[in-house]
Amino acid sequence: MTGAAGAGAWTALGRPLPGRRQAATALRAAGLGLLTLLGGGAVTAAVSLAWHAGRAQASFTGLAGSGPVG
Repeated sequence: MTGAAGAGAWTALGRPLPGRRQAATALRAAGLGLLTLLGGGAVTAAVSLAWHAGRAQASFTGLAGSGPVG
């Protein structure tokens, strides 16, 4: 529904809708951009976790205490 509204607003402004080839290229570019951002975020998170692994382990050990009780 949002796509139809966007297409209607686009044509109301006098702009032609893109052809099938242009739309496919735009979707491919958007998908690759999203994949790049998600991949970069995952790499950043993994590097940060590896960098701070000792400190994170000490924090969790401090929160958990010496071990399970019971």
